[in-house]
Amino acid sequence: LILKRDRKDKGKEEMKIIPEKEGSYTKIGVICEGGMGSSAMGAAILRRLLSEKDMVEIEVKAYASDLVPVGIEILVCQKDYWERVQYRFSGKEVYLVGNLVNRTEYEALVERLNRPK
Repeated sequence: LILKRDRKDKGKEEMKIIPEKEGSYTKIGVICEGGMGSSAMGAAILRRLLSEKDMVEIEVKAYASDLVPVGIEILVCQKDYWERVQYRFSGKEVYLVGNLVNRTEYEALVERLNRPK
């Protein structure tokens, strides 16, 4: 029996869905499988970036994907994980990243949220 391993194109740009809501956002959830590891670190990174732009009114918390509360306006998720859980979140605005702990992955989201309305 021979198994072929699927290798994804590492040079491919990660897909990002950047929200275009009228008005402002106040609640962002960073999700992963357990809600304690990479999502907690990603939430801390995003909070720090938002704080640097004086956007402290936006609440950012980490969640396990099965414990996301109602009221979260934007979900931040790793692209590979999103492919497994997207069916749970139809209609939610999503920002996908390649790596939840890479600070540069959040910069476009922070800039979008910081645009004048």
